[in-house]
Parts: sequence; C-alpha cells; structure tokens
Amino acid sequence: MAQLPDHYATLGVRPDADTAEIRRAWIRAARANHPDQRGQVPQAQSERSDRRMRAVNEAWRVLGTDESRRSYDSERAELAKPAAEAAAAAHDASSAPQSGSTAASDADFEDLWAHERTGTTTEPGGPGGFVVSHRGAAIVVRVLPWAVAATLGIVIFVASAYMSAGSDREQTSAAVLEIGECFWTAPNGTLRTVACDWSQNDGVLDQIVTMSPGDRCRHPHAVMHEAPIAGRRLCLVPVDRWQPPTTSP
Repeated sequence: MAQLPDHYATLGVRPDADTAEIRRAWIRAARANHPDQRGQVPQAQSERSDRRMRAVNEAWRVLGTDESRRSYDSERAELAKPAAEAAAAAHDASSAPQSGSTAASDADFEDLWAHERTGTTTEPGGPGGFVVSHRGAAIVVRVLPWAVAATLGIVIFVASAYMSAGSDREQTSAAVLEIGECFWTAPNGTLRTVACDWSQNDGVLDQIVTMSPGDRCRHPHAVMHEAPIAGRRLCLVPVDRWQPPTTSP
C-alpha cells in the first residue's frame, strides 16, 4: 500500500494549524517554487522545483477545505492505529505471566510456608542446592529474575519505538528541504520556506552538512543554521551572493 503523504510537513505547519495559517504557508511555498521566481537555473533544479510545486498544490487541495481535510485526518488516524495496537499488545505480552508460571508459583509458595517453623528454604542451584535462611529472601530470589526480564523488555520496546519515531520525523524533515530554496526561521524556531525576494529571509539553502567540526560550508558567505534533521546543519547564503550549482556535462 502506498504511503500517505504528510501534507502538513510539505507546507511546514502543525496538524492543528487553522486554515488561515495553512493558506499562508501554501502561498509562501508556491511563490518560492513558482517558475517566475527561478530565472535561469539548471534543469535538475527546475525539475525539483516542479515536484515541490506539485506537492505544495496537492497539500493545499487536500487541507484547504474542511471536508477533504477531515477525510485526510481520518485516514491518517486509521493508519496510526496499527502502531498503537502493536504497542499495546507488546505491553500486554511483557506483563502477562509465562505458560505454567502460575502453577509453579503456587507450588513454590506452598514450599515456603511448609518451612515456616524453621524459617529456612532450600533453593536448587547445584549439587545439594544452596540454602536461603530467610523466607523473604527466598521470595526475592524467585521473583527478581522475572521482574528484571519484564523491565528490560519494556525498556527495549520503548527505546525502539522512540528511535523509529525519530527516524520518521527526520525523514519527513529532510523531504521538505531543497537546495536553492529560501528559508526563514520563525520566532518559535520553526524553519519555513519563503519567497527569495522577501527581505526577512535567512538566505538560500546551498548545502546540508553534519555537526562534525571538520564539516564546514563550502560557500565563503554561508552561515550555518540549525536544521530540522538530527545531526545536521544548513548552509544558508545571502540571496544576492548565491549562485546555483553547476551541473557536469
């Protein structure tokens, strides 16, 4: 089944944004990618702008009216259900007792109370076994391994889910970045695409680099900005100093 496109990410807005904010984001993105704004650019960059323009217009077509937006949100919610159900099932599985554990547990406690007069319980573990001289300590010895295993399973599941969600967010953020687009950092820290002729833009995206100290922007006038991608930074160049990258013949 084809993956449902994230129209909110395409326009750079939150899923709870109102229609007016979505429309403003669409206008900015459409202006930034309109053929009239490109001038003489390489064919590859023009094709990227065309793809971006189609995605932006499709996002507005879906989110621009209440009826189509409700239908889209409903479909998003349906696709999110399997992940939520899988998480609940994994939690139930980690909490459920293993097959036969109830009977074994009952027998164990009967054995404990059988030694109540002496307060001594023998645990198997080698030739002749070993002796735990306190009933409470014997309970801990039996229960502790199961508790540790269950806790470890929950921790591994939560960590995996968090890493997977982070990877999805990173891929979504990376999908909306295009070399040659102009960006502006909103007061709330959100990176947005804007028209390159807007006086408040932060510059043109020339390059995406890593956080490594040795990885620097190649353009002499570039300024690094924090990127919506883990471990990455954006090299933004002033509009009047940026030149589209040349393509090899």
